[in-house]
Amino acid sequence: MKILIIEDDYAARGFLKKFLAENHTVDAVDSGKEGLEKLAKTAYDLVILDYMMPDMNGMEVFRQIDPHIPVIMLTAIISEKLAREFMAAGGADFMIKPLIGSFEIHRLRMEYAIESFHIRREWKHLQHVLKSVRGDDASQLETSLNTVMRHLEDLRHPQTETVTETLDTLERELHKIHHTLTDFLKTIAHRQLVIPDPKTL
Repeated sequence: MKILIIEDDYAARGFLKKFLAENHTVDAVDSGKEGLEKLAKTAYDLVILDYMMPDMNGMEVFRQIDPHIPVIMLTAIISEKLAREFMAAGGADFMIKPLIGSFEIHRLRMEYAIESFHIRREWKHLQHVLKSVRGDDASQLETSLNTVMRHLEDLRHPQTETVTETLDTLERELHKIHHTLTDFLKTIAHRQLVIPDPKTL
């Protein structure tokens, strides 16, 4: 996975780069402007973006990033309003600095945030179809998505004694979602092939 870190604090930027470079290809810059220049030239799988920067704030940068790229916002400011605004605008996750606790927990949380981001995008594309096709598939998707979102929220405040169980649940639910989506899309594709378009009759 190719990751871009946009963080003006030298120590935080260095920590994140060292931590993530063990398993991923990582670029790191210290300003929103430089981050956007990198994004214009290179394809990234994830952007980790600090909110407080001298040249522009994280939301200003975020609004200029391709919406297909998952973005995790980092901030030392505990603001529910900012978190809601960012997530409602399509952010992948919102994390409070400093990142305390197990490095492995934070790494897994980032990976699940990316997975969840792509699932939410798929879900939005399917919503108009699900309005007319209700049934077991739609019900299972809704239940699994709700479970994933709830447990991702739990991982914003990870507890050592519960994180393993939470991650296991997330893995099961994400597997269910992918399986159900695959079957659902195959069914829709089959119907499009076997049901003639009324306009052609």
